[in-house]
Amino acid sequence: MGNSQSFDFDDFKQKAMQELYAGKPLMGESGIFTPLLKHFLEATLQGEMSNHLTT
Repeated sequence: MGNSQSFDFDDFKQKAMQELYAGKPLMGESGIFTPLLKHFLEATLQGEMSNHLTT
């Protein structure tokens, strides 16, 4: 959870369009949306932990 790397949405969008046209699946372990979902879940968990530890 200590990964404070920012998510480059524009880069993700470009790669996602290329992979979509190449026929890559949307979901799953190697799916197009997996990096976006991973970033979202990590940020959510980090927020929950920060909130929990400060209260």
